[in-house]
This record gives sequence, C-alpha cells and structure tokens, in this order.
Amino acid sequence: MTFLMPPDTFSQNRACVKTALPTLLVFVCMGFLLAACDDPANVGGNLLGAAGGDPVNTVEPLSSLRAVELTQSPDSSPRVLAGMVDDPVLGQYEVQGYFDITAVTSDDFRAGAVEAAELRLRRTYVYGDSTSELRAVLREINEDWGTDDISIGASFATGPIITEFTFSATDTLVVVPLPDSWVSHRDPVLRDPDVGNLFHGFRIDPVEGNAVVGFGPTGTTLFATTGSDSLFYPIGKTYPFAERSAPVDIPENRFLMQAGIGPLPGFSLSVSSDIYTSGEPFSVNRAMLTLWADTLSLQQNTPAHFGRPLLRALDLHARVSGGSTYALIGRSTMDDQGRFVFEGTALVRNIEEYITENIEFEIRIPDPEILPATLSPDQASYHSSLNPILFYDADAGDKAPAGFITLTPIY
Repeated sequence: MTFLMPPDTFSQNRACVKTALPTLLVFVCMGFLLAACDDPANVGGNLLGAAGGDPVNTVEPLSSLRAVELTQSPDSSPRVLAGMVDDPVLGQYEVQGYFDITAVTSDDFRAGAVEAAELRLRRTYVYGDSTSELRAVLREINEDWGTDDISIGASFATGPIITEFTFSATDTLVVVPLPDSWVSHRDPVLRDPDVGNLFHGFRIDPVEGNAVVGFGPTGTTLFATTGSDSLFYPIGKTYPFAERSAPVDIPENRFLMQAGIGPLPGFSLSVSSDIYTSGEPFSVNRAMLTLWADTLSLQQNTPAHFGRPLLRALDLHARVSGGSTYALIGRSTMDDQGRFVFEGTALVRNIEEYITENIEFEIRIPDPEILPATLSPDQASYHSSLNPILFYDADAGDKAPAGFITLTPIY
C-alpha cells in the first residue's frame, strides 16, 4: 500500500479523528519528551467531546538506524562542489565537480570569432580549513550526461587538462582564464545557438588543499568575448563526484548521515501486541517522531579555522512494508537541543491507517522543489554539499530515536 499525503497537509490542523478503527492505535516517542512537552494527558483531550474517553500516551523505541543509499536530486540548486579535505572527525574526502553551462546567444556575438573566455567562479560554501590554499585542474566533459536518476558515485568521460589554477578558500571570486588554444578550438561551438547540446561542460579536479568549496548557484559563469559583443553563460546542471577514504571511527551508538556521499538513515515502526489492552477502537490525536543529533562529537577534535556546516533541515518519508513508494510526510529543522521532531496531520493519518502493519521511514535531504519557502538558500543547496549530522542510535539511552503518540478511546 502506498500513502501519499500532499505537502500542504503540513499546515492543517494536527488533530485527526476517525469514528471507528478495528484495532488499538499506538505509536512511539522518547520518554524524556513526555516531560519536555505540556502535560501529555491533556493533548487532544477535548477533540472527541462526550464520545471520547481519557487520552492515553504511549512510548516505544524505533528500530536501529540502517543505511539507505543517497541519490542525486535533479531539482537541487546548481552549485559546483570541488576540493579535498581531511576532516579530523569524519575522515578524508575528495570531490570532483561536474557542471554544464546554459545556452545563450546573440546575433552580434555569433558574427565574430571568440577572442577570449574565462570561468568566473563565485564561492558560496566552504567545508574544511578556511585558510587553505587550493590547487585544481580543469577538464572538458566529453559525453552527454544528465542528473535524472543519477547514482551517487557515477562518473563521466573527460578530456585532457585544459588549465591549472590556484585560489584561497576565502576567495569570493575565482577567475580562471582559458587558454587561447582551447578558445580557438571551441569558438564554433560557443557561438552556435545549440551550444547547450554541443558542449557538455567542465570538470574541476582537486590537486592540493584542505577544503571542499562550492561555487554558485548565482554568479558562476563562463564569460566569452568577441570583437563586438560578450556573453555570460550561466551554469546549468551540476554533479559532485565524492569519495571517502581513511574514515575515522564514528563514536559508538551513532549513525552518520552526510550529503554528497551518504548514507541516509532508515528505520521501522512495528507495534508490539503487548500494547493492546482492549478491543475498543481508539483515535490517534497526536504523533511525533524525534531523533537526537550528536553535535558535541563533531565539535571535539576540530581545529581552529576548520568549518563543518551541518544538516539542519531534513525530510521524513514513509511507506508501508511491502509497498514500493515512499511518501513525504514531514519536514523538521534541528532545534536548540539538537533534536529533529517530526509531527503533523500527515504523520497522524498514516499512523492511524497503517498501525497494524510494519511502517518504514527514511530521513532524506530536503527537495527544494517541495515546500521551497521552508528552506534557506543554503539548505536548498544541501545536495551539493558535504554537510553531515551524527544521530544517536537505538542503544543511546534517553537520546535514542523514538516517538510519542496520544490516543483517545472512542465509545
């Protein structure tokens, strides 16, 4: 079975009441959350009026977090990510940045030969040592490629080195002049109205440095001039090819989620029959899933000038065991305590409808095409980043992933 709830249900009333259910409905939460919330016994207590009994709160842990494959989103902001970094907590990374250009043209530009071209890379992101000097090489991509259904770890054929360039991780604008030989060779293609199909873009390969940087999505262009005109080709699709080497041991009872390379966490909810206390139907009035982030471990052993942006907005997807499609049912931003709390009408309805079955959940990087107003520009570019988060896992005591549900018996 597949349960797809439209995104606009997140802003609807969070109470969901049905008049009849074949079984007792339950869910999960953190024991500590009961104390942190207002008196749970009062949550939803007035929703059923004379037809309902006293609300009942239930707590149950979720299954251990498991690794789910990360996929590249075709709707992510076009930011070019490239570089190499030795993270003292998480290990060593190297990222090759693929990017294409968007076709633009004009009659004046097509009338004369291209005399000069340069890449203008506007830096908007740093992961690593902000004082680092970086060296990279530029290659041309030799095959057509796309971002639809692309697997993390894919690579595309490239040509020889076009040029080499150096820059600082703090440079706001990196200008890369392209050699005259390349410009003259690519002149007919750059002036062709079909340049978007004839030219497949560039790849930036890191050579030295201790940072991964992001360029764009705005202000990064290929700039070309003729005798009478000039054009800015904006970047189009992008893709980071990231590899992890020499990983550092993750603290015990932790799960690493990381953009750009993965994995994502998944977990399951399976209701124990021990919770059923009567055959009378219940209504689910409120449901919450809570996952705790371990931000302290990421802060430890991190030198000065080393920046490690974290994932702070995440999406919750769910499906019923045996189904094939996951549905987005919630978005959460990390609070001051390091918690991601997922709740809302969509979650309540799915729990209420499928509580007798095994429900599987995945935590995913937000899709900027869905509820874009809830994401900052940086969060909209998460897919083109290395932002991590460490979650406490099932054996982490009162910080283990869990949930909370309020039930009301129906008379």
